[in-house]
Amino acid sequence: MRAKNKISLRYRIDRRLVFLMLKKLKTVFKGLDIDNGIRKTTGVFLLFFVMLFILAITQSQFRNIELEVGEKASEDIKAPYRIEDLGTYEAQVNEAMKNMESVYRISPTIQITSKAKISGYLDLVRDVKLRNNLSEKGKSDELEIKSPIELSTDIHQAAIDSTFSSLNTVEAITEDLLSQILAQGIREDELGYQLREIDSIVNSLNLEDKEQLLVASILNEIVEPNEFVDTIATERQMERVRSSIITPVIEQNEIIVNKGDVISTEQMRIIEIAQLENRETGSWLRYIGITIHLLMPLIALMLYFIYFYPEVLRGRLVYLVFSSLLITLFLGRVMEYISPYLIPSAINAIVVTLMVGPGVAIITNMVLVYILNFMWSIPGELVVVMLIGNSAGILLLVHQNQRHRVLLNGLYMGLIGFIVYLGYFFLGNFSTRDLIVNGGLVIISGLVSGIITLGTLPLWENLFNVLTPLKLMELTDPNQPILRRLFVEAPGTYHHSLIVGSLSESAAASIGANQLLAKAGAYYHDIGKLKRPAYFKENQFGIDNPHDDLEPLQSTQIIISHWEDGMKLGKETKLPREIMDIIDQHHGKTLISYFYHKAAEDNQNIPEKDFRYGGEKPKSRESTIVMLADSVEAAVRSIKDMKADSIEKMVKKIIKGKIDDGQLEESPITAKEINTISETFISVLKGIYHERIEYPEKS
Repeated sequence: MRAKNKISLRYRIDRRLVFLMLKKLKTVFKGLDIDNGIRKTTGVFLLFFVMLFILAITQSQFRNIELEVGEKASEDIKAPYRIEDLGTYEAQVNEAMKNMESVYRISPTIQITSKAKISGYLDLVRDVKLRNNLSEKGKSDELEIKSPIELSTDIHQAAIDSTFSSLNTVEAITEDLLSQILAQGIREDELGYQLREIDSIVNSLNLEDKEQLLVASILNEIVEPNEFVDTIATERQMERVRSSIITPVIEQNEIIVNKGDVISTEQMRIIEIAQLENRETGSWLRYIGITIHLLMPLIALMLYFIYFYPEVLRGRLVYLVFSSLLITLFLGRVMEYISPYLIPSAINAIVVTLMVGPGVAIITNMVLVYILNFMWSIPGELVVVMLIGNSAGILLLVHQNQRHRVLLNGLYMGLIGFIVYLGYFFLGNFSTRDLIVNGGLVIISGLVSGIITLGTLPLWENLFNVLTPLKLMELTDPNQPILRRLFVEAPGTYHHSLIVGSLSESAAASIGANQLLAKAGAYYHDIGKLKRPAYFKENQFGIDNPHDDLEPLQSTQIIISHWEDGMKLGKETKLPREIMDIIDQHHGKTLISYFYHKAAEDNQNIPEKDFRYGGEKPKSRESTIVMLADSVEAAVRSIKDMKADSIEKMVKKIIKGKIDDGQLEESPITAKEINTISETFISVLKGIYHERIEYPEKS
């Protein structure tokens, strides 16, 4: 009961601490006189930190439990994470190693060397016997000096006294017995037994006494151990024995001690491995430690945004990044109950890559993996799998323009993670069972991440108002309702928009701008002409120009209205903000010079502002490109003598006119990029309006 009361009191303190933090934060922010953008970003940052802090202090690895051997458990004591009982494993391995016999190998060199000594000795005996210049004593002494086998003087003399026929018999019998004895293998501890057996074996042979003496003496001297421990084979066997022993595992949330049971010494050992026993560090110091470990990666992330991606801190992108991290963490907590290898960490990588960009995705993935490892102490190899697998998947996602590829990329991330895990397997870190189970879960994790991301992608796009490459590809689909209407009701405008789209896409690619955004913006820039298509030159097929019956100011108001109508239609159909900006800015404040000069002929004091568009001047590279492409395409189409020089002059004239009129003064585009765009326009238009070969008519 004492431990239970302490645990309950601790949870009350934790709840009070969280409420106190939230209340203090609210008071601080109300009293601060700071910029709303900074306040918003800081507020999101601190809210995210508080939620992480709450998640952390509820984890069992950060709890204090006072336990002793022999006392009853006041609650079920569960493993906070998957625990490998390495102590028991090593004890089992050591016991198996004690009972394991070493692997021996017979050395063929011993037999070859021994036979060479036998033949060498007996050949020496034959040579000495033939030397007539030596006495019998001299022959014995000569043999003793030069003999390759250490034998007594009596044995040498017996060899000298033997006939050549007897020596041949001794050689054959000795080598044959040696082969038989060594073929069985002799170990160090078996040598004495084998030497004792030699005498009995030789005595059983039908040989003369002198021959038996020579055979037995030579064998006793020359036989030696020829079976030795094979170190490499023994080590391999030891490794097989070690790998055959499965490390005892206590799975996450597996009960170590049931409520009411008396804690045994063995159970206490497992509790100590899990680090659930009472720590010396006090609660408040532990909270400081948690705060440091959570704050440092988040501060690093914020500094990264400030210095390299300040646009993330504007709008809703900062909400998106932190929401993605938080959702992935909560999903990871659910999956972690089953296995840490099922944590769908790739969700954050895919979402942030598609919504924000690969650079932000890589840094947020690093932060996510750090927090996962801190929260739940995931295996070290899984940290590497998540870092490498997700980073590779982020790079694969760059320039992906089809939604079904999201699912495939999730699978690719899982497969890359599996390959990394396979590397650890080949290093001998895991068993085949670990590879199949954990490696399979890594693949499933990637696939699940792809499925979840694919299913929730429209929600992310709409909730945070983010225009992804996938959304842009959908917007450029000719089957989009507005584009279908444009094709049917204003075919000239539709064709014009397609050409402007090609020009814009090529120009954006040439300067590194967003090609898809420029193309999609070009497709929708003139949708306002759907209201009065016949009042625009490109749609006047076989009909009179209605402007011939109108005053210049009336015509101007109709022409300008297509910009306003386009904005209204875009809002009604919920076009993304970036596309709406291009519709708004594609004419800027351009003067409709034709009607202005026509009106000026009748009225010298007519105000010029009445003949200018009321949109914003281009503020992005993409809207600038669409403005230039729109004006250039319309102007080039009006050229009667369509030649390469004419196209080039017209393009440069139109772009120079926009610059001189001040329409690009708010654009981030540079003079060098304008030259590149101009060259791209000329190249594309020459390809579109190239000269055709005139075929002769048939007679």
